[in-house]
Amino acid sequence: MTGACTVEMPRDSHVLSVGVQGRYIMVWASVPVDAPVDVKRQFFLAGTGLNELPKDLGRFVGTVQVDWFVGHLFELPA
Repeated sequence: MTGACTVEMPRDSHVLSVGVQGRYIMVWASVPVDAPVDVKRQFFLAGTGLNELPKDLGRFVGTVQVDWFVGHLFELPA
């Protein structure tokens, strides 16, 4: 559940929060209507107690908990 992931979205999207829907970790964003999907944004989910983290975690998005797992989501710098 930990590690980096890439999300393709419109350039002017604004990440609002992270949470759990069912048993899945989801990121919600405000997305311009009919905007082209033209950027790749990098996120990193760090599990509590994880020792190796990227040097620059960037902006903190939020914390999620699924059963025993607690993770903290960061948007990595472009």
